Amino acid sequence: MKVALSQDYADDVQVQMVTPQPDSMTSNPDGLRLTFEPERPGPLPITLFVEPERPGVGCGKLSVNGAQFVFRQWTWP
Repeated sequence: MKVALSQDYADDVQVQMVTPQPDSMTSNPDGLRLTFEPERPGPLPITLFVEPERPGVGCGKLSVNGAQFVFRQWTWP
């Protein structure tokens, strides 16, 4: 499974922890890419714990195996 976070969102947060731990995690000009190789078929819940760099509205794109989702996130000070 391939998960990607857009660079605009990756610039606004610090990734503190990912569960389960990805098999690989790389950063490139497009953003952050995580690869998971699950031991069994089926759904794989993934949790990213992030710390925002600043309060306000953040937005970005998340893609999972090529399917892309746009989101917004509000962070209070």
